[in-house]
Amino acid sequence: MNKYRSMVQEQSRFADERAVATLVGCKIQPRIVLATLPMAEDLPELLAATTHVLIDEAGQATLTGVVSTLVYMKALEKVLITGDPKQLQVYTAGCPEGASVALTSVLRYCINAPAVGRGLNSLNICYRCHPALVTCLAAAAYPDGLDCGVTELDRSILTRSSINLPVQQVPLVLLHTPALDERAESSFSRFNTEQTNIASAIIINLESSLPLEASIIVICLYSENAHNLQQTPFTRTHVYTVDSYQSQEADVVILITTRSMEAAAYDDEKALAFVTNDERVTVALSRARNGLFIIGNIRTLMIGQVWRRYIDTASRLFGVPIVNSDYLDLMNGQVSRTTSSPFTILNKIGKIPYAADKF
Repeated sequence: MNKYRSMVQEQSRFADERAVATLVGCKIQPRIVLATLPMAEDLPELLAATTHVLIDEAGQATLTGVVSTLVYMKALEKVLITGDPKQLQVYTAGCPEGASVALTSVLRYCINAPAVGRGLNSLNICYRCHPALVTCLAAAAYPDGLDCGVTELDRSILTRSSINLPVQQVPLVLLHTPALDERAESSFSRFNTEQTNIASAIIINLESSLPLEASIIVICLYSENAHNLQQTPFTRTHVYTVDSYQSQEADVVILITTRSMEAAAYDDEKALAFVTNDERVTVALSRARNGLFIIGNIRTLMIGQVWRRYIDTASRLFGVPIVNSDYLDLMNGQVSRTTSSPFTILNKIGKIPYAADKF
């Protein structure tokens, strides 16, 4: 174990987790074993006596991977599968047709299998997000309904902070910038310098204003944008891609959408397929507990159905305006607001800092 701990710190790839897990498992024989699916596949002898299995985030577990693991569990009695079919599943784009069938997610397979489908139970209460965020998310991605299991007071870290929000009781900022994105030199990924700079300014304000226990993360739709932002040594803000952050959550999320195109290119469905993918967008919009900042070209985003429904709901039900980068100068300090509900923030000349574009 001492050797393992040392290797994990110095050369994690050579730590030989399989050998250590087998050694510890056989000696302790724990009643409950936590493992990733790849590790479970690699430790059949440790799981042979398993009677009950819970597979979480089953949308990202392949059917073949699950079956090849379960066959070694000779005492197996029951399998419980949980997951959200509205969020990211196993990535099979570009796979030959036969391979994509084999790599389908076990969640999707079970939903479509008649014998299994009769045992489905739907969970429609969200205990993560602020009620306003749940309302927008439900309208955008969950047509069968999504109820909120927490109160505004439970999720008030941002709304009760010194940060000035466009509508103070709604922890959502929709910040439009028309600056175009660029393609990375060494990959097909993309980045947007203007959106990165805006996110950096928001981070500085949040880190100086929110309590230390409040978690702040940036989610980027494109890995190149995440890589660029990771070069900045923020005090306590971490940066992830949306695909890597599924199943996780944070108090405040800054979402960099990156993609920004001229209106003439909006008919290019292939160019917009990644940023408007319903499952990816749903994951991105559902990570924040107490507040969400969305940075992007709003006109480009609204080509996607989930984006459009989310933004429309925020505007129609809660009066959240689409602001421009002038909002950054209003995040802290004394500000004026409109005299009637929803008491929208005003700039120094008494105007709401609307984005110049009309949406």
